[in-house]
Amino acid sequence: MCIFTDQMTAVRAEIKERRLRQLNEDLDGRLLYQAKIVDYVNDCIDSSIITRLQLKDLILDDRNLFSSEDIKAFIEKNYFTHQDLIVGGIPEGFVRLLRKRRPQPPAPSQTAIKKIPSGTTEVYMWGLPSSGKTCLLGAMMAAANSGSSGLASRILMGDSMQYGYNICQTFRYDKSFIYLPGRTPDTFNFAVETEIKDRSGRTHHITFVDMSGELFCDLNSEARVADGQHLSHIDNEQYRTAREEFNNFFVSNKSDNPRFHIFIIEGHPGTDPSVDDDLKYKGITQFNYLQNGINYLESRSHIDPTRDRMFLAVTKSDLLPASQEFKNWLETWYSSGHWSIFQTGGRTVPITAGLDIGEVCFQDLCHFDMTQPLALLRQILIANSVNAK
Repeated sequence: MCIFTDQMTAVRAEIKERRLRQLNEDLDGRLLYQAKIVDYVNDCIDSSIITRLQLKDLILDDRNLFSSEDIKAFIEKNYFTHQDLIVGGIPEGFVRLLRKRRPQPPAPSQTAIKKIPSGTTEVYMWGLPSSGKTCLLGAMMAAANSGSSGLASRILMGDSMQYGYNICQTFRYDKSFIYLPGRTPDTFNFAVETEIKDRSGRTHHITFVDMSGELFCDLNSEARVADGQHLSHIDNEQYRTAREEFNNFFVSNKSDNPRFHIFIIEGHPGTDPSVDDDLKYKGITQFNYLQNGINYLESRSHIDPTRDRMFLAVTKSDLLPASQEFKNWLETWYSSGHWSIFQTGGRTVPITAGLDIGEVCFQDLCHFDMTQPLALLRQILIANSVNAK
């Protein structure tokens, strides 16, 4: 078992802090911080703050401390080999992925979404940047089309058809080792129209709406500005195009379709997520983003609790210990009765308390397991049964 020195502990803390700052940047800034993390580790080794062996121990102790691109850079520097990782306990499937280039998704190309077509159930994915929204969506769509699930699906023609195919193909095979898709582009919204046939043969017309996490952050900004608080650190202009388009189809040209809302939070075994620094984005915790965002949507009558359905999904649960601590944390801070919107009309919120898409390694490599995404999709289909044909 590895014995951590004070220097190793300090280096790990600094890497986590830099990773948190990276999350708060735009694309160019994230790439810059990516390089800075590798440079920082190189400096630590060159100045003998840690050794190459200690770097490997840090990686084996926390498989998600570094990204796959970081690991590739360290291997190129001859700090360790692919075989060293396998001997250290990293599954060979992940190591094989490291030998391959990360697939580059095609650039999004679509016309602006003016209105969601009538006759469909709209499913909105709400959550912070990197909370796992797109991965969850791709995993559910792949599960619906797996053949072994008892379901069948197809993606319909539409502005976001190619985007839907791309993310569905990423999660094509259950139990496969894959690269996870990157963050949803800041300046795009995607409305993927699907038809899903359930095990009883009934057809569900569902449109999955995937938006960038920055847009959900802007809802938090609007909510707090409405309360007289100015949030100068959130740049609304940066996401103006996506926001205008979203407001167009979500508010101005709102359809008469039923709407389901999946509020996504990133699991963390902290005792108080409202103050936990590990879960902050631009200085605000995900607890406050969720609370303010939901309250804003409710106060503007954007959610109809008498007809719409709400789900609360806790993603990345594979990174959490299977302990009573996490269960207590979830029940305390994200119980269905915590916000009034979750109980209006006597309806409660299905909470998927252990939602993951498989084991994740080096932040963006995954051993895909569709079990839990399929369970959430079945909850959605059950709730949507009144709209199925």
